[in-house]
Amino acid sequence: MLRPLFLLLLLVSATANAGDCDTPLVVAYNGDWGPYFYSYGHEQYDGTDYELLRDVANAMGCDLAVLPMNEVRSSIELEKGSYDVSLGATYTKERQQSFHFSTPYRDEQIGLVISAEAGHTPETTLADILSKGGKVGINMSGYFGSTVALLKEQYPSQFIHEFSLTKRVSLLSQKTVDAIVDDRLALCLELRNVPSFSAMQERQSSSQAMILSNEILHHDAIHFMFSKHTTAAAFVTRFNKHLSQQLQHQASAPVCPWDAS
Repeated sequence: MLRPLFLLLLLVSATANAGDCDTPLVVAYNGDWGPYFYSYGHEQYDGTDYELLRDVANAMGCDLAVLPMNEVRSSIELEKGSYDVSLGATYTKERQQSFHFSTPYRDEQIGLVISAEAGHTPETTLADILSKGGKVGINMSGYFGSTVALLKEQYPSQFIHEFSLTKRVSLLSQKTVDAIVDDRLALCLELRNVPSFSAMQERQSSSQAMILSNEILHHDAIHFMFSKHTTAAAFVTRFNKHLSQQLQHQASAPVCPWDAS
C-alpha cells in the first residue's frame, strides 16, 4: 500500500514553488522519536515537533500530510524533492547546498546512556567506553556533533547501527552494546518506560543496569529542513515569519526527569 500513497503524495509535493498552499506540505515519518514525532494509531501522529510544524502550516493556510518512509530513503528522497520537509534537522554547510533551513525552533543536547557494569558511573564518557573496547548503539544516519564524528572515525567497528531508539535501549538491556547515543531528552523519556531504570534512578540506587551519563556530547540548534526542489526561498521566509509567531505562544519544552536543573 506504500507505493500508491507515495505516488499520490509525490504528485502533491510541489507545494511552495508557486508561493501558495493549494496542495499539502508533505513531511516524512521515519518511525517513533518521542517526544518529537510519533505515531499513536493508524495514520495518526503527534509530538512536539510535529505539532509545531502542523500549527505553522495551518497558520499559512496549508494542510500537512505525512509520508511514512525509512530513514535511509528519507534523506535521498528529500534531496530529490519527493517530499517537502523534514523535522529535527541540524544545520551543516554540506546540507545547506541541497536544502533550505528554517530559523531554529529548539535546542538539542546529545546525551549518552551506559551500562552500569565494569564500574561505570555518571562521569563515564563515550571515549572511556570506546577506549575499553565497548560497543555503542547509534543511528548512523544522524548527526551527533564533531566529538561523536571523530570517535566514529577512530573506532569505526565499535558503532552498531539501529535507527529505533526503543530497539537501542533493548540492545543495551541485552548487553549487546555498552552505550547508546541520542538526543538527551529523547533518551530520558525513553528510559522512563524502563521500569527498573526509572525506579532505581528515583531511589538513586547504585545497582541499576543503565546509567544516564552526565556527558553532553553536543549542543546545537534544531531546524526544519526543506527540499529546494519543491520549496522556494520565499516560501521558507514566509514560513519563518509564522514560525516565530508560533514559538511566542509555545508551551515550555519538556525536561529530563532526572536532571537536577
